Amino acid sequence: MNKRKYIILGVVTMILVMIAGTLAYRTIQMKDKEKVEYKEYKSNTQEKNYIMYKGKKYKYNYDLRTILFMGIDKQGEIVKNKVGAGGQADSLMLLILDTKKESISALSISRDTMTDIKTYDADGNHLSTDREQIALQYAYGDGGKKSCIRTKEAVSNLLYQIPIQSYVSLTMEGFSYLTDILGGVEIVVPEDYTHINPMFEKGKTITLNGRTAQQYVRFRNTNETGSNNERMERQSQFVEALVKKLQTEITGTKKIAQFYHKLEPYMVTDLSEDELGKMLHYQMDKIIEKVPGKVQENEKYDEFVVDNEKLKEKVIKLFYKKEKK
Repeated sequence: MNKRKYIILGVVTMILVMIAGTLAYRTIQMKDKEKVEYKEYKSNTQEKNYIMYKGKKYKYNYDLRTILFMGIDKQGEIVKNKVGAGGQADSLMLLILDTKKESISALSISRDTMTDIKTYDADGNHLSTDREQIALQYAYGDGGKKSCIRTKEAVSNLLYQIPIQSYVSLTMEGFSYLTDILGGVEIVVPEDYTHINPMFEKGKTITLNGRTAQQYVRFRNTNETGSNNERMERQSQFVEALVKKLQTEITGTKKIAQFYHKLEPYMVTDLSEDELGKMLHYQMDKIIEKVPGKVQENEKYDEFVVDNEKLKEKVIKLFYKKEKK
């Protein structure tokens, strides 16, 4: 995925976070807000929030605030479900807000990333900790707040206990509904995708409605290794076109609030209006980082295996400052 596409994906993610923040403030008035403090993420290797890496000492950057965005592969409105019925987190992106510089960077995480996740039975009782795709952690919740919190914890652990303060999730149907509200989104099909839909001919200019947009961004051939990478390319292209349409159609604070209110049934978040207001002035970095690793084939599904050494370096780069002597 090229840099421009990652930039667009990050912009839309930020827009979705703003949507969810407004809705959360209206509907729950923060009564269920989960406050996470940095101290809860201390580990044996992070005594007093310092770490040693290759003989050098680093301190956690307390100017940072993080928000986890989750795109959920689920039809219908968000409702509380039994374990296994709430969908999976098909897309994951961690927004990193620097409150001092008033800037936003982002870290994209493959849904196929193999990591430790906590499993639960139908009654919500913890069973075990297994090595699975990180997308599955969302399914071991209620499809709402519990799913978000458990996924947030899994992502934090993957990133060496980096603190994650807030979350927002949006179902795939939410994207579909958004497309219909906008009156469709126009794209030029870059490759032959007629195996998905006959209208997806290479080089053809088409307008996607809610139904065809879902087909375009959701389809992947699970029998083909690395098919999620191709899907991510289509998702990025769609997101780019969606941003252009949003910028044309949505102007003014009042109109934005009214527009976002329609998406409430498809979202879960713990963001406050105050946090939202601060984000509006932040500038997005030009490059979206990715968790490093490679795809390998499994008997049942693809596995994205993390390069731990490179991930350590990236985590230090994004979240820590070198301690001065």
